[in-house]
Amino acid sequence: MYAYASSGRTRTVDRPNVLFVMQGAHHLHLYRNVLRCCADVQWLCLIPKLPLDQLDALRRYHAAYGVKFFLDGLTTLAHYGNIDAVVTTWAVPHVAHLRQIRYIALAQELGIPTFEMQHGMFQLGLTYHEDGPFIGSSVPGALSALDTPNWVTDKLLWDGEAGIGYPPALSLPDSDKPAPPLGDAPVVFLTNLHWNLIPDAERGACYDIILETVARLPDQSFLIFPHPSETLHSQFKEMAAKFQAQNITNFTIVRDREQISLEHVLRTARLAVASVSTVLLDAEFANTPTVVFRTSTQRALLRALHRTTSFATADDLVEIIRDVTEAGYRPQLVTGRLHPFRPARLLDRLQAAIASRHRPSQREVVAAIARYTAATM
Repeated sequence: MYAYASSGRTRTVDRPNVLFVMQGAHHLHLYRNVLRCCADVQWLCLIPKLPLDQLDALRRYHAAYGVKFFLDGLTTLAHYGNIDAVVTTWAVPHVAHLRQIRYIALAQELGIPTFEMQHGMFQLGLTYHEDGPFIGSSVPGALSALDTPNWVTDKLLWDGEAGIGYPPALSLPDSDKPAPPLGDAPVVFLTNLHWNLIPDAERGACYDIILETVARLPDQSFLIFPHPSETLHSQFKEMAAKFQAQNITNFTIVRDREQISLEHVLRTARLAVASVSTVLLDAEFANTPTVVFRTSTQRALLRALHRTTSFATADDLVEIIRDVTEAGYRPQLVTGRLHPFRPARLLDRLQAAIASRHRPSQREVVAAIARYTAATM
């Protein structure tokens, strides 16, 4: 803490304040290298439903990278007079994102440069073709979308001519504590089967393949590393219950990503088994032998990858695992979308936008903040 003269506070650092509106604590892992390598700005993170049980982890981010965290939305809005730029992952026109649109809207009203940061292959990169008669936020509406722009014009893409690269593509330890041992090199399932676009029958078939494969290879250890929201899905819970009912014990489900990092898992895995999602970039970067579920919904996505090995049945997967463990087979994965992180490009984009910004008067700022905060009090 610091002591101030009572005449009022002024900014004591030259670094611009950049608000980063994330979708959850898991984005701290995804954007760790943004926070670390772009220290020329003061990062102010807003995480909805901030996990207060992880305050020690957040303190480590502050100690290591100088990151600060807003504890609530109203306080965030109240500080918009001192925000120089906003980076958000909530700019897709989707009903779930409407809860956070006020941070974009107030920034646009005050002329604060606002950027949409890519947070997945399906968000701004490789994606499904969404076409159908219904437009909504759940099945069947999630199977269709208008060809409409997002709420933010400026985008920070991972690839492309002006891409900033994939942020995790730089090896870093998660913390000063040693990584937990995984025993014999496991086969890791990176399921990511929570998308509404995947039919229940198809998702269930993938979980059945996992269950049968683990049961048929009792001498092989397995790690199931799901997307954070996937563990809440009823079909995932059913699979976990079947493991218990059949007394299958040669597996571990990772439910807490503070417990073990994806990077550590990939660097120690014998084989990664994944669906098409952002985790393929992590697997490719770690040079982990990787195979991919071949499903009807993701068939076109598989064709968009430069090189991959896929499977459709438990028989296929068991044979692959035996080839890997007994014959030294290393299936290769080349997505064509993995590019090294370029922090200088990100900083240049932020700083150029901030420098060219027209700043409103204090009177205009206070009036706008009053309207946005009044609506939520």
